[in-house]
Amino acid sequence: MMWFYKKKGFTLLELMIVVIIVGILASLAIPRFIGARNRAIKAEAYNMLGAIRSSQMRYYLEYDNDYYASGADIAALDIESTTSEYYTYVGADGNPPTTYIGGAESADTSLVPNMGIEVDGTITEGVTVW
Repeated sequence: MMWFYKKKGFTLLELMIVVIIVGILASLAIPRFIGARNRAIKAEAYNMLGAIRSSQMRYYLEYDNDYYASGADIAALDIESTTSEYYTYVGADGNPPTTYIGGAESADTSLVPNMGIEVDGTITEGVTVW
């Protein structure tokens, strides 16, 4: 009596094809994930800069038409959270005439840009650090 065994498993060629397909899918997905991450970091910064802008406008009205020039210490603006893994948030640049009333200084400008809030309230990306 002969015993016939049915072979089980995958051939090396099939496994290599699967690995190649997974590699192609990963190479397409990773840049999208990085882009989504950077957009989320920017959205966090825009949210915080909006809070700084509102606080600076209140400070401006309360303290004789002057912005809170602080460097990195913006605690007097009564903002909930001033810490971030990606940005350092700052007050007005302090150089008359005031160009920026607040900003976000990036730890790594290759990933996310520095941002500043201009006197008219516009948030601008790619500003120089003050």
